[in-house]
Amino acid sequence: MQTLIRTFPFHTPACKALACLLALSLMLTALPFGASAASINFPIQVGFLYEGDSLALVPRLSGLSLDELYWASTNPAVARMDGNRLTAVEEGIAIIGAAADGAWAVCGAVVLPRAISLASGAQYALPYNPLLEYASADSRVATVDSAGKVTAVAPGTTLLGLRFNGAVGIVPITVTDSLSALPDFPSSPQTPAGSAAADLECAGETDQIVLVDYEGGSRATVSFHEKIDGVWTQLYETEGFVGRNGIDKTREGDGRTPSGTYNLSAAFGIAPDPGANLPYL
Repeated sequence: MQTLIRTFPFHTPACKALACLLALSLMLTALPFGASAASINFPIQVGFLYEGDSLALVPRLSGLSLDELYWASTNPAVARMDGNRLTAVEEGIAIIGAAADGAWAVCGAVVLPRAISLASGAQYALPYNPLLEYASADSRVATVDSAGKVTAVAPGTTLLGLRFNGAVGIVPITVTDSLSALPDFPSSPQTPAGSAAADLECAGETDQIVLVDYEGGSRATVSFHEKIDGVWTQLYETEGFVGRNGIDKTREGDGRTPSGTYNLSAAFGIAPDPGANLPYL
C-alpha cells in the first residue's frame, strides 16, 4: 500500500484522495492474481485532457498483453474507462489504474475546460491539487492563485497554464466588461485576432493545426491552433528552426525541410515523453 501512495504523488484533497487511492488499490489487488514477472508502466504520472476528449491508454507492458488488463477509475464522472479507452467526461481529477496477473500501475487524469469566458471581477475554480502549479500568461487580464482560483481582472484574452512535472495543460480565457457582453461564439470558423489558422486550406478538414511560419535562413515561428466552439484560436507560439538551408526540400541530404501540409501521426523530442497523446519517440 505504501508503494502505491509513494509512487503516485497525486492526492486531491489529501483525505479524499487517500481514500480513493486505497479504494483503487484494494480493487486492483483483490483480483485473482498469480505470481509472475509481469509489469505495467505508464509513461506519465499525470495527463491533461479537455472535456470530450477520448483516447486509448497504452502502457508499457512486460509479460502481458493489452487485452489482459483490468481498468478502473476513481471518478468515472470525470474520466470514464471503457476497456483501455479513456473518455474525459467533465472537469475534475481522477486516478486511472490498470492491473493484471499481480502487476498494476496508476496515473492521473486532469480534465480541463476547453475555454473560459468571464466578466471582469468574476471567479472560476480550475481542478485543484496541491502538487499542480498554476500560472497566467497575462495577469492584467486574469490571475490564478496557487489553489487554482481564477479571477477575471480586465477585458482581454490570455492563457491559463497548469503544470505537473513535464506535463502542461493550457486553457484560453476571455474576459469581458460584463455578463451581458460575453461573446456568442459563431458556428462557422472565423479568424480571431492573433490566429491565422482559418486562412489555411486545411482549416476545414481538422480542428487542430501546428503552423510553421518560415522567416528565412533556418528560423521559423511555430504556433499551435485549435478550433474552439467553431472559432480558430491560437493557444501557443514559440521560436523554431527548419533545415540549415531553409525549406522546399528536393532531395535527401540537401539541408532543407519539406513544405506542405501533413498529418501528424507521432511526436518526438530529445527529452522524455512529456505526456503526448500521440506515440512518442
